[in-house]
Amino acid sequence: MNIFAAQDSPHANEHGNVQDATGHVVLPRTLGFAAETEDERERRDLILMRLRSGRAVAVFADEAETVVARPRATPLPGAPAAICGVVSVRGRMYTLVDLDQLFEEMKQEKAARRAHTEQIEDDSMVVALRGDEQLALSVARVERIVAVPTDSLVKLARHAPFLRGVTEHDKRLIMVLDPAKIFASAAPLDEDDKKRADPAR
Repeated sequence: MNIFAAQDSPHANEHGNVQDATGHVVLPRTLGFAAETEDERERRDLILMRLRSGRAVAVFADEAETVVARPRATPLPGAPAAICGVVSVRGRMYTLVDLDQLFEEMKQEKAARRAHTEQIEDDSMVVALRGDEQLALSVARVERIVAVPTDSLVKLARHAPFLRGVTEHDKRLIMVLDPAKIFASAAPLDEDDKKRADPAR
């Protein structure tokens, strides 16, 4: 299934290399592994995205339902700042999460904010995720799909709870998101909610 509604996705040429829409070969890079072993390693597709802040983030392609231009969001009264509202994507309603706002709320991202001062053009894209929570991510740009070795993901000692870790591609670090933890980070429970969810507390 092609998750891109109106974009060309990369494809493999006769040598097994992944090419983008312009024909350039995409050579996934990893952290600390010898190049000669890369072709033998199991790979998984990542959807590369850019945020307004310039951060490079990604989700695994098999965790996404579709990618579309951002529709109008209906605000939710009293929602946390990282929740933009709800949007309709191909007939389904999704809770839209602003990843830039979510990163800004993470105290451990102060260093990352200093390192990512580049502001990029905002194409206002939405990546709708699979799963019961029906979440969608608001991003500035969806770049392409790349195949990375499954063992290239590096977990950091300290990182935002909604991150699986980081990998490397084209000499830049990519922060890989964990969809299962995004909503809990965007709309954390207060103490009263926690007590209702867990009466033993």
